[in-house]
Amino acid sequence: MKTLLVLIVTSLFQLFATISSPSVIPQPPPTLTLPDPTFESIILPNHSWTATLSAQKKMVLAATGDVLLARFINSKAVTTNDYLFSFKPTQELLSAPQITVINLETPILVDCPLSNTGTVFCGSDKHIEGLLYAGVDLVNIANNHSFDFGQSGFDQTKSLLEEKNLSVVYPSHPAAFNISNQRFAFLSYNDIPDRTPGGNKAIDPVKLADDIKSVRKDSDIVVVLFHWGVEYTTSVTPRQVSLAHTAIDAGADLILGNHPHWVQPLEFYQDKLIVYSHGNFIFDQYWSMPTRFGVVGFYTYYENKLVDVSFTTVYTDPSGQTVLPQNPPQLVRMRSL
Repeated sequence: MKTLLVLIVTSLFQLFATISSPSVIPQPPPTLTLPDPTFESIILPNHSWTATLSAQKKMVLAATGDVLLARFINSKAVTTNDYLFSFKPTQELLSAPQITVINLETPILVDCPLSNTGTVFCGSDKHIEGLLYAGVDLVNIANNHSFDFGQSGFDQTKSLLEEKNLSVVYPSHPAAFNISNQRFAFLSYNDIPDRTPGGNKAIDPVKLADDIKSVRKDSDIVVVLFHWGVEYTTSVTPRQVSLAHTAIDAGADLILGNHPHWVQPLEFYQDKLIVYSHGNFIFDQYWSMPTRFGVVGFYTYYENKLVDVSFTTVYTDPSGQTVLPQNPPQLVRMRSL
């Protein structure tokens, strides 16, 4: 009887303890809270800390400078039947990010006539092999050479790229990506009128703002690509500043520019980054140092927030390859307000 009583008391005590003690509910790990971006917080000498971020929540966007697959670059590729050559030293660099975007200043044609001179550009459709090899995901075709071969050349370029599953972006044709549960929208605009009737026209700021507001509703991050400014200078024009600020005021998160063929400064406006020009990436302008250097920008997003930015300097070698220089100059700086 004593043994039975002990068992009953013990059982009642255990039952009471179970009822009176709160259940231990497993808690999720604490969320990593990162500060809003500033120049000091995202452009650091050491970027290795981003490796600690969850791969499921991190997205890296790479953006190059101007890409010319015409003139000498095209002639060499055609005569050697090697369309990967220009990209070989930078292939690993470009293929690692989830999204790599280039500004293609060359209509891509099946029957492109060979020429090493002039400023009416085209390149063989086989250059698409090089773009795929390099890991390019998105091709911007909004620039002052998009209509060098008229509307038919523009349409052929677009079709050839899309046939190989490369996304293209140009005015009124945004591109969208959903990566790491982050919805990216890309818009692109050219502000350098070309010589082709019915081709590119200067950007309408009102339409620019309306376009951004339209994609903003279904996007977490809006990236705007601009072809703008004045060639061969580090100076940013008031027009560039005005367009960039208009875009950010309308809801853009990141502004990436090209066209000057020189690297131009950065700016933070309303806590958003503006990169006015990445310089050249693949181009046969070997006649000056500023046109031979460029940068590839790497923009890391984590849970819809820009948390890290880095720039890798590249150098256009007269062989036709773009290489990584051993002792690169410091090209990136903030814009003087």
